[in-house]
Amino acid sequence: MAGTAHPTFTAAEPGQGQKDSDAVSPRVYPSRSETDIDITHRIGIKDTIQLFSDLLEEEQYYYPDSQTSRQQILWWDIYRRKGTNGPNSQGQHDIDTKPTPIPQSSGSNNNNNTGSIERYGNCQASNEEMNDFIRNQIPKNTIRKHRTDINQLRTWLNLTQSEYREIHLIPPNELDQLLSKYFYSTRKRDGTEYEPETLHSFFNSIDRVLRENKYQWSVKTDAPFEGTRRVLAAKKRNLKAMGKGNAPNKTEPLTADDIDELYNTGQLGMHSPSALQNTVWWFLTTQFGLRGVQEHYNMELGDIVEGEEVIHGDSVKYIEYNIERQTKTRQGENPRNTRKIKPRMYEKKANSDRCPVAAFKKFIKMRPKSMLAVDSPVYLAINYKVCGDGNWYKNQRLGINSLRGLMKTMALAANLSGKKTNHSARKTLVT
Repeated sequence: MAGTAHPTFTAAEPGQGQKDSDAVSPRVYPSRSETDIDITHRIGIKDTIQLFSDLLEEEQYYYPDSQTSRQQILWWDIYRRKGTNGPNSQGQHDIDTKPTPIPQSSGSNNNNNTGSIERYGNCQASNEEMNDFIRNQIPKNTIRKHRTDINQLRTWLNLTQSEYREIHLIPPNELDQLLSKYFYSTRKRDGTEYEPETLHSFFNSIDRVLRENKYQWSVKTDAPFEGTRRVLAAKKRNLKAMGKGNAPNKTEPLTADDIDELYNTGQLGMHSPSALQNTVWWFLTTQFGLRGVQEHYNMELGDIVEGEEVIHGDSVKYIEYNIERQTKTRQGENPRNTRKIKPRMYEKKANSDRCPVAAFKKFIKMRPKSMLAVDSPVYLAINYKVCGDGNWYKNQRLGINSLRGLMKTMALAANLSGKKTNHSARKTLVT
């Protein structure tokens, strides 16, 4: 406890936040000059700890004065209940501050009332509602991956082991044997071996499902599942010896020649609705570092702002990523895990055909007026019926599947070699 001086306090009358049974006569309180250490010396550590523990569960007062801390309120209550003498320099108690009982809600809608129930939102939520809220914050791709992995395990258990119980209902010793057999024998549908990383992802999915169902043991750390962990480790070593684990299906970044080919074949540019939207997607990915699908899909028009900056005496326009939403590595659980610098992309005056600012400005110009609000989605469905300078896009968000296939569609049209997906654009940024 810090040795800091406390303000003085006085007791509320019975019925104003305290129980009659708590009343102490005569009422004696700490003086203004006393510290936490003085209080502990006076009433003893044992009594102090016991009273402090009790009071943690029955706070009855608050102070409008923001300088009065929760600890000070609790120390005042200790003195009120203990009735210990704490004289000031004149041998009297300096009493000038009265705690206020916590106000009860009268049902009126008063925004200035700090005790008003409205400020606390849905405080009557059930456990089921809160569990649904938690599940809704899990990324959909994660849920889909876990469901697929568990369904595969369930099918294996049904067909090969005649086991129909849910895995969280199987005792640990039995489940350990079953999982050991599973990781030793499981194969792809064509009979070939999985990659080591795939087996590890299966293991993570099993662990998460067991934790969600409050299984008593952890497959990752607890002794009953040592057999599973040893079989999995041996299996991954065996697969590596067979030449697995080299990411044969990895996405490839684009080379400078690939990018030129996309422009030359009309997949990138500002001449058509699809090319313009592809170009905006390309710049937002390679300049802002966005992941290829979900982060683009969640982005709203108000997340991006235009600006101007003087660089070496020359005025240069830019586009800034002003509001970052939830990402794969920044889910929001740690409020300090944010971008330290807001990313920007600057105009290219010497190459206006490949200027990110010019492309974004035209993209805004060719949108319907109803889709210019700050909460409008960035990517829109293409309006193929409008020609010329009319609206190139519909009053409709671009579907996530169309967004997911942008790079693959462009690569096929431009006849690019290698595996090209949306992640290729982000890989190009870091190569």
